Amino acid sequence: MTIQIPDMLQYDGMKDFHIVGLDKVWPFTPEAYGLQPHDRFTACYRGYFCQYEVRNQQLWLKELCIWLEDTLVPVEWSGTWTKPDMFGCSKCREVELSVPYTGKMLICREFVHKNHYYAGWERPINYRQTFELELHEGRVIEVTDYSHMMEEVRGLTELGEMEQELFADDLFTAYHKKWVYY
Repeated sequence: MTIQIPDMLQYDGMKDFHIVGLDKVWPFTPEAYGLQPHDRFTACYRGYFCQYEVRNQQLWLKELCIWLEDTLVPVEWSGTWTKPDMFGCSKCREVELSVPYTGKMLICREFVHKNHYYAGWERPINYRQTFELELHEGRVIEVTDYSHMMEEVRGLTELGEMEQELFADDLFTAYHKKWVYY
């Protein structure tokens, strides 16, 4: 599998959080809104990726980038569409669609190692900032900061890298086998 483009989230005024874990099925899919994504680009097998934002404790879809069967973008869908870019991706900006997710979401940002790049299967231990958001119908009801705990696990030098990763994974039982694999 090639490196995949992740869904991103802006939270608490900070951009570039990767959504790395969900304990329930994600409620937004383009198909539910009559859009049919196609996997024309090897870095996005789903055929789309999104930018989300938590604003006033509410989860919003802000931008959708999608590869469509034809290059015509639907005019009836919410937001402002751009023409397809050089890779054939159409972007819909300023969507403002409330996302009614109920469950937990693990979000992370800032890789620990400078030369690290997102590959689509990253774990919380690889990031400096790790937060778990609990949402009810799209509203954030609880936030847990695991950043310090991930730093402590990385400091367990008696464990190898793989052992550290597995140890950290065990701390997030709600995500057992539910990591986001784009």
